[in-house]
Parts: sequence; structure tokens; C-alpha cells
Amino acid sequence: MSVTMFGRARGVWSEADYLALSETSVKMELFDGDLVMSPPANLEHQDIACALRNHLVRPARAAGLRAHVDAAVRLGEDRIAIPDVAVIEAVSRQHSVVDAAIVRLVAEVTSRGNLRNDRVRKMNYYAAGGIPHYLLIDRYPALVIRLFRLKDEHFVEEATAVGEQPLRLPAPLDVVIDTAMLLDE
Repeated sequence: MSVTMFGRARGVWSEADYLALSETSVKMELFDGDLVMSPPANLEHQDIACALRNHLVRPARAAGLRAHVDAAVRLGEDRIAIPDVAVIEAVSRQHSVVDAAIVRLVAEVTSRGNLRNDRVRKMNYYAAGGIPHYLLIDRYPALVIRLFRLKDEHFVEEATAVGEQPLRLPAPLDVVIDTAMLLDE
């Protein structure tokens, strides 16, 4: 197995190999034997993800859930994704990876270099993992928030917010977000 600094390390990476890696500031995800590495996100990307997480903390706790940034989520055999934000059932904070079965919503903020990954690939993996809701905060060409709901084995678009339009997340969160709120934080 070889590891490159950023991009893909193709090979036969297993979950055990992945879990044996040390903590790092590089985002490392596992998809079907490939270790996919990304550099830290730019400041706008980080601000949006943190603003969303902060906005979800109270509604999540009121529902017995937790909102996390960069939580590792096991989507299936040899598939571990790290969404920008995940709302999960409360578990021990010692977990390094959580199972998709306890995840209620994942959110991804697009970056110029990962548009296809967030819009297609990760969306399909989250659907295959049975995640009930996918929130895509698409920054290109302008900020748009899209909420997808799992129907059968695929996501269907449930709501879209452009500009300062509100978008209501479903129960148990039942909270409104909009692009202005994400950019103001």
C-alpha cells in the first residue's frame, strides 16, 4: 500500500488499515479500498460548516442527538466517509467511527476541487449507507442549499434555498437555515 500526500492512494485498503492510521489534519476517507485524502478546507468552507454545526447543536440535543464536524461515518464494508457535519444519536465521544445506522443527517459543503465528489459520489455512498437526509451546501457558482431525503435506495431532492430563502430541516431537528445565516457566522 502506498500513500500519496493528497488525492488517492489506490490499493487494497481495509477498514482495519484505515483505523490503524494516526490522527492527522489531513482528511482521509476510505471508499472501496481506496484511501482518499484531502487538504484542510479553506476558511470560507470551514466557516460555513461550523456555522451549520453551531446552528444545529441545540435542536439536535433537544432531540437526543449530537451535531459533529468531521465525524467518521462507516457506510458499509471498507467505506468510511467524513462529512463536514453529521447529526447522530448520542454515543460515547471515544468513538473514532460511528455506524451509518445512528446517523440522521449528513451535510457537505462543496469545494472547487470536490464538486463531483460531493454532488454525486458521496451522495450515492450516503444513500447506500441508509442515511435518511443529505444536506448539500453548494458554493458554486453561487451558494445554494439543497436538502435530499432517502427514498428507497436513492436521494430525492426535498427542498432548495437560494439567497436568503429559508429551508426547514425535518423533524426531529425542525430548524430553519438559510444562506445568510451560514455566511454571517
